[in-house]
Amino acid sequence: QTDLAGKDAVFTVTINYIQGEAKNAELTDTIAADYGFDTADALVGDIKSWLVREQKKEFTQTLLADTSYEKVPQELLDFIIACDLNYYEQYAASYGMEADAFFAAYMGYDTEDAYIEANNASYVKQAVYYLAVQNIAEAEDLTVSDEAIAESGFEQYESTYGLPYIRMLLLQ
Repeated sequence: QTDLAGKDAVFTVTINYIQGEAKNAELTDTIAADYGFDTADALVGDIKSWLVREQKKEFTQTLLADTSYEKVPQELLDFIIACDLNYYEQYAASYGMEADAFFAAYMGYDTEDAYIEANNASYVKQAVYYLAVQNIAEAEDLTVSDEAIAESGFEQYESTYGLPYIRMLLLQ
């Protein structure tokens, strides 16, 4: 009916049945072993450590997001842009497309240069973030070892993005 068009509607629903039995699984050492832990306590401890790390990372990222720099080095901006473009160029190549055609068809930009221009503020923000992380690392004498890179599983990206990028990811 046209006289009800645009009016709010309220529906009342009654759930009469939920299929299946309620399960109250208990975390056991056997279950923990399926995930590579000796005991359930070790698994819970690992999860707690991960949560704390993630909270610290989120806090740091939020704090650094408000950081500013007077002048961002062009070399750093060029590096960030190259990494971003490399990602999309590989993506385009997987579709058998040139980058400009990919940007036009899937990203809404006439050319790769138009995409770069539209994202310049984002590149500057990312560069400032990297500079802040680098400054903190230098002040705290933090480094990323070759062993840490090997353990991270990021070695496979070295040929694509380079070792400095991988070190920065891990440093963060």
